[in-house]
Amino acid sequence: MEALAAYLLLGVLAGVSAGLLGIGGGLIIVPVLLAIWQQGGVDSPWLMQMAIATSLASIVFTSVSSVRAHHWRGVVLWPQVRRLAPGILLGAGLRAMQASWLSGQWLRVGFGAFELLVAASVLFAPLGARLAYRLSGLALKRVFALVLALLGLWMLLD
Repeated sequence: MEALAAYLLLGVLAGVSAGLLGIGGGLIIVPVLLAIWQQGGVDSPWLMQMAIATSLASIVFTSVSSVRAHHWRGVVLWPQVRRLAPGILLGAGLRAMQASWLSGQWLRVGFGAFELLVAASVLFAPLGARLAYRLSGLALKRVFALVLALLGLWMLLD
């Protein structure tokens, strides 16, 4: 029951952060899943790959929902989607193969470094850069940047 509550809270946090700041929820999902599983005693050399794969799997559902909503509004540029889709699928497949070749520790370091770069981007982006930043304000932006930085440091130093 505790794990279910943790997963539900994780979903809410990822959704709110993505909705308010326009940043992918995977930045929250991957490190928090890793922490939940480690606290739960899951010990696997593939733990990082599992966290990334689970995060990516959740994106399938949110992406389909988003595309459907945007299609109903008539704002999807389908010719561009058809042109870009093969490269996106090829790139995703190649990156998935690459993730299977890398150790969990290398993936963790890479993800932690990426997390720090995104935190810096959030912190130093001008408030007018995104509508979500203007609506949520500087304080929320700073808090979110701090959370991302802490998650990134934890991924690098744990």
